[in-house]
Amino acid sequence: MFTDTINKCAANAARIARLSANNPLGFWVSSAMAGAYVGLGIILIFTLGNLLDPSVRPLVMGATFGIALTLVIIAGSELFTGHTMFLTFGVKAGSISHGQMWAILPQTWLGNLVGSVFVAMLYSWGGGSLLPVDTSIVHSVALAKTTAPAMVLFFKGALCNWLVCLAIWMALRTEGAAKF
Repeated sequence: MFTDTINKCAANAARIARLSANNPLGFWVSSAMAGAYVGLGIILIFTLGNLLDPSVRPLVMGATFGIALTLVIIAGSELFTGHTMFLTFGVKAGSISHGQMWAILPQTWLGNLVGSVFVAMLYSWGGGSLLPVDTSIVHSVALAKTTAPAMVLFFKGALCNWLVCLAIWMALRTEGAAKF
């Protein structure tokens, strides 16, 4: 079932491994770009969130996050969350090794971090602020994430990863549906 999509994922894992091995700078730049795209999406989400009525805030913020993922998928970049899916399929299919997967994942994560921090710095240097007052939504989210039990955060993260992988899976399944 879904053999064609699984094979695409495994082939993409091999592409990721080749890029990482043959063009490390290109891989790091692409990973940083994914972090930057997500960072831009987060800036948009929290900017809107600070302006919205709390009754509609979660819906609008959640729907708006899709913009960040759309940037990652359409522009083409190396996102850690997607790599967890691609590389797992690659190991299962034999297109990459466990060692390759475990070498690539931390590089992707660090590249994503570098890109997101860079966007945050540019935003700050450009006069932007997500912390206009100490009651901003950013403070609420930070407090929730730093005080929640580790198990709760783990399972929320797993659900988040699942949703992002589902979005990527759906993009692979609808290839050619709306090309221009």
